[in-house]
Amino acid sequence: MAILIKLGQESEVYIAHQLMQEAFAEYSTLDVPSSAMTESADVLRNAWRNGEEQFIICYENETPVGSSRCKLTFFR
Repeated sequence: MAILIKLGQESEVYIAHQLMQEAFAEYSTLDVPSSAMTESADVLRNAWRNGEEQFIICYENETPVGSSRCKLTFFR
């Protein structure tokens, strides 16, 4: 089994978004569902393009299996 975890690229935004939708789908019936269910892929893409957020994506045997959004902050 080959596992690859890497910073996502713009071409992978829709993959990361789909993984997020799948991960939060079970919570969609809650009284206050996660905003992940209503957020569009464009929001993630724009945040990535503007440098506000990045995302990591995990592949298992070249199949996307997970992702996470993050804000990377560097300190000296």
